Amino acid sequence: MIRDLPKMFASMESGVERITKILASLQGFSHLGQSERKTVDLNAELDNICELIQGRLSSQLYRPDIVITRHYQTLPPVDCYPRQLNQVFLNLLNNAIDALEAKFDQPLESETEQKPLLSIYTKVYPEGWITVQIQDNGQGIPPAIQPRIFDPFFTTKEVGKGTGLGLSTSYQVVVEQHGGAITCNSEPGEGTMFAVEIPCRLGRFSST
Repeated sequence: MIRDLPKMFASMESGVERITKILASLQGFSHLGQSERKTVDLNAELDNICELIQGRLSSQLYRPDIVITRHYQTLPPVDCYPRQLNQVFLNLLNNAIDALEAKFDQPLESETEQKPLLSIYTKVYPEGWITVQIQDNGQGIPPAIQPRIFDPFFTTKEVGKGTGLGLSTSYQVVVEQHGGAITCNSEPGEGTMFAVEIPCRLGRFSST
């Protein structure tokens, strides 16, 4: 027991640090105690969300760890409703992980076989627009249903696993609340990319 005590204390310290990071990310995600509309750094918001989903990235029965990469440009402060936007990004990331789990549900045949990947890109354009792209190499979305993915209550998930409201709510938040746009580009068997475009300042652009 005396020999194991240092290891136990080190493990406890690591656990406390992990919990502290999660609590800080949760507070940043929800913007507790802050006004609903504010100016934020979207790169920092995305980092907070990535911290929250770390548990879902770990390997499972057959699926190896999901590798997540972040490709950020330096962004200007964005005037937005951060709680709602964070929920959009969290929903898109969780959907991407679901697609990766569905595709990589069998043991890899070799070490060189494609592994589950999740990438986040942020870009800023001179016209005052910011784009956040979330891309995976999952199973993709069949072309026949792609036009319906933003419809309320439409879902391709099994009964009890999806409400069909995540993408429709995301559309409302991005388009109606922020005057932006959300698009999807998907190839069956190759993966999916969602792009969220919003103006740096609310009210600067119309939603048309």
